[in-house]
Amino acid sequence: MLPLIFEEIAEGQDIPPLVREPSSQDLVKFAAVAEDFSRQHWDRAYMESLGFPDVIVHGWLTLTYMCQAVTAWLPPDHARILRYEARHKRPIFPGRIILGGRVARKTEENGARLLDLDLWAQDAEGQVMTSGAIRLQMLDP
Repeated sequence: MLPLIFEEIAEGQDIPPLVREPSSQDLVKFAAVAEDFSRQHWDRAYMESLGFPDVIVHGWLTLTYMCQAVTAWLPPDHARILRYEARHKRPIFPGRIILGGRVARKTEENGARLLDLDLWAQDAEGQVMTSGAIRLQMLDP
């Protein structure tokens, strides 16, 4: 069983990887929710005319998947997200995306038990396409 209590979580510990494979339908649904209808996210012919192999997965969708990797490991009833950030290094195209992270820091401040995680999204070849960080506050059991 995965550790869900603060005392059992260690700095340097990896969170279990999460795999997502966004489809064209997923991108259209996300575009509707995010109200981001940029052609780069749905018009494959247009993107190919610009020299890209496919449409680009929304950056916010990638960040959503990164957060899902965290909440799959440490559910919202165990920890609250305080802040997050992402840096998109290269475009992510539809297909296999591997999301992961590592506990970078574990601290207690004013009675709050805090975790800082480094996060990443890799393409199918294992290249980090997006990196990020998230701060969590552990909730009382």
